[in-house]
Amino acid sequence: MEEKLTKLKDSLDKTIYKDIKFEQRMQERTIDKVYNKRKRKNYTPLVASLLAVAVALILFFNVSESFDKRNLASVGIGEETEEASEKQSVNYLFVTHIEESGPSIILMNLNKETGSAKYITIPKNLYINDKYYEQPMTKEAVEEAFAIKVSKVVDVDPNMLGSYIEKNNGIEIINEFDFKQGGSEFKEGKMRLTEAEQLVDYMNMRKSDPMGGIGRNNRIASVMEELFRHDELLLDVLNQSKLSDFDKVLQSAQGFINVDEIQFEYQFLEQENDNFVRGILTDESQSVFRETFGGEE
Repeated sequence: MEEKLTKLKDSLDKTIYKDIKFEQRMQERTIDKVYNKRKRKNYTPLVASLLAVAVALILFFNVSESFDKRNLASVGIGEETEEASEKQSVNYLFVTHIEESGPSIILMNLNKETGSAKYITIPKNLYINDKYYEQPMTKEAVEEAFAIKVSKVVDVDPNMLGSYIEKNNGIEIINEFDFKQGGSEFKEGKMRLTEAEQLVDYMNMRKSDPMGGIGRNNRIASVMEELFRHDELLLDVLNQSKLSDFDKVLQSAQGFINVDEIQFEYQFLEQENDNFVRGILTDESQSVFRETFGGEE
């Protein structure tokens, strides 16, 4: 560095700066300028690179967010699709998982114009159009069997609902007859369930019900009707962050209506030493089914 300063002084002596003393302060200022100039040169490519990375990240997250929203909407989760929002009614499939006797399967039509919520119980052994469906609780199975469109499949967990009522002052029910289930006892008339075990037992009971699975599903529907009025719980059940117009029908409908006119005939069949029942949609019910849930003739 001293050699460079000496050369710099010799050069200055040949200009108008001759005889000016190159004091310590001037040396330090000169060194600082040289150093800072190099530093700026070194930082310029780095700053440019960081800016390029930042712009790329912003573009990536914007594109990703748009992509995620489109994909969530396409599978019935999150924001309502434009196609669904233009419809007057849609079909939801509610599947309640029962440990003892298999799933409860409820097909429900939600009409945002009339504000109605109409449902039927789908047999867990369904025979339709010469095809057998065992536990038809998927979107694909129900759409194929009935030639309809299912907009959303909702998994209902009785234990989750039970935990919710324990934390939120229970739920009021109207029980149609006396029965016992598990460790719970239910009397005919109005009751308030405050424990999770009570609600799970109330939703699970089937064998003591004169109407069997249909009676059980009516109780499940009555529980859903009451609890789905709470935004927080409904969003958790639907696994969404926002309610669509059709989701809101679940909260505002004047009762979930069981369409009694739609009936299934039950046939007992023997197959390899095993007896089972299959449900067949009656001819008389075909037209009512189309009027309620749509689909092809």
